[in-house]
Amino acid sequence: MTVLFRATATEALNRVAAVEDARTSKVLCRLAGSGGEDFVTVRLQPDTNARSLVFNDDVEGVETRVKCAGGPNAKCLEGKAPGAAHDVQECLECPCERDVDHLYGAYASTIAR
Repeated sequence: MTVLFRATATEALNRVAAVEDARTSKVLCRLAGSGGEDFVTVRLQPDTNARSLVFNDDVEGVETRVKCAGGPNAKCLEGKAPGAAHDVQECLECPCERDVDHLYGAYASTIAR
């Protein structure tokens, strides 16, 4: 029973984090899949200069996240992302120098070793 409760609590916390990410972020790109039904969204958190990636605006949790060094480049804050890009070249330009000292989650830490 305790294991089930922990999994449920973790899932709930992931959902809250995903909803908060969507609420406070700026969409950099919403790239449509080949069938046009599925898409991937890349968001910028201006306060932390972190990028998050979610599939189909899923609020179950963020798929992955990367922290960029320093503050966001001014290019990141200008303009508006297309509703559904079909090529990465259509997305907002937003340079990122990855902050290798700041990783999100056990998975990223394991991969970086």
